[in-house]
Amino acid sequence: PSTAPGANKSENETYRSSGIVIIVVIEYRNVPYKTDVISYRYLPRLIDGNEYKVVENIYNVTDGSYTLIDRHGIRFIFQQHGSIGEFDLITLLTSIVASFALFGSAKIIVEIIMLNFSPNRKNYKKAKYKELDRDLENQSPKT
Repeated sequence: PSTAPGANKSENETYRSSGIVIIVVIEYRNVPYKTDVISYRYLPRLIDGNEYKVVENIYNVTDGSYTLIDRHGIRFIFQQHGSIGEFDLITLLTSIVASFALFGSAKIIVEIIMLNFSPNRKNYKKAKYKELDRDLENQSPKT
């Protein structure tokens, strides 16, 4: 018997006559290390307490009346989810190199801002660059 809210439960009305909604979930993925083999499965589920109906309005031109046809049926809703992927070494290496380049660019931009535009730029320059009292020609400290 149907569990739809509009079903006639005293007469054991069927799902077909009261309307029914079925969700079919399709799960898919590729088998590890075999990218050309795809596994999938169907998971149909009945939505209890739900009905599917369409009310059709038909105008009668001879007498100006309307006829309402209350149709019940089966509604299938398909949902899909999953993942299909493949490992590619070139893509991985490209992403790693690009991330290093972005980090290097960010470091340079932050350094320029800190050393030139920051209110404490003198302290940052002092901390970044160490002044040595050394004779560059003889490589010995000045006396």
